[in-house]
Amino acid sequence: MKGAATVVRKTIHDIAKISGFSKSTVSRVLMADSRVKPDTRDKIQKIIDECHFERNEIARGMAMGSLRIVMIVAGDIASYFYGVTVKELEKILFGAGYLVVVCTSEYSAEKELSYLNMARLYRMSGVVLMTAIESEELIRLIGEADCPVILINRYLNSCELDAVVQDNFQCAYLATKHLIDMGHRRILHISSGQGATTSRDRQAGFLAALQDAGCPVTPDMVVYGDLTWLSGYGHARVIVENGRDYTAAFIGNDMMTVGFVKGWLECGRKIPEDISLICFDPSPFIEQLPVRMSTVGRPAEDLGVIAGKFLLERLAGSQEPLHRIVLQPLLQIRESVKKIC
Repeated sequence: MKGAATVVRKTIHDIAKISGFSKSTVSRVLMADSRVKPDTRDKIQKIIDECHFERNEIARGMAMGSLRIVMIVAGDIASYFYGVTVKELEKILFGAGYLVVVCTSEYSAEKELSYLNMARLYRMSGVVLMTAIESEELIRLIGEADCPVILINRYLNSCELDAVVQDNFQCAYLATKHLIDMGHRRILHISSGQGATTSRDRQAGFLAALQDAGCPVTPDMVVYGDLTWLSGYGHARVIVENGRDYTAAFIGNDMMTVGFVKGWLECGRKIPEDISLICFDPSPFIEQLPVRMSTVGRPAEDLGVIAGKFLLERLAGSQEPLHRIVLQPLLQIRESVKKIC
């Protein structure tokens, strides 16, 4: 801005020159080194205060080997699940003196790799991956990160890492079994994708419940969405327009459920009279629907709090063996499933 005063920040070199002590002695004072004599520390600290000196935390962190910064990689920060989980993580990490950098991958493998490379280059203290598309390059970069890496709600088959996950298989199994117990046999599963371990586990749980109950399984009983409102809406329209005979559906996340309900109602159909629904991901979006939706899954807050505490232990130097914390599902039965026996 024209006319604005330029602030010239003092450096360690300036403090050393003014105080008459060496830069290394000034640095030790800044690091609260107990080996510095009290009178020397007091003299240098007085000059530091008078000069309003602020140390360069980035330079300090790089010199010490890492910055007190944790990178969180989320698929879509606009998602309720990601947003709430990140909020709880940030609250815990900030309280422990860490700056949190949140990166949105938009479910892009390329962006995930770029962020991991940045974490290494900038010497982050830790990385939390809430999305991870498994590849040889991803595994290589995780190995080169030189800091704790924790997974949330997913795991990698070819790399053992600390992870806090929901039991996605059991979530899907319970949801599907509830539909079967209510008399449904032609059940649709709208999966949240084919690449993530979370989606594969939910699909496996869905199919296992059908097979255990002796229900016929056909290829058209599993379709794929992209986690968005629009994909759920599109699937509802396709079912109606093509006259599909599903009596129930298990939907892979909250936003696809919201879209499905809108598309279904726009076609003049009712829930649960014309189709029963149960969805993964309890969230406020689900609570706003015109029908009280049955859900399965753990609140996002649970994953964020547990992962945050777990990561702090690693950042403090915990050498406990790598392990996976598995949260058991909560099935909430409401009014979106009709008994048809």
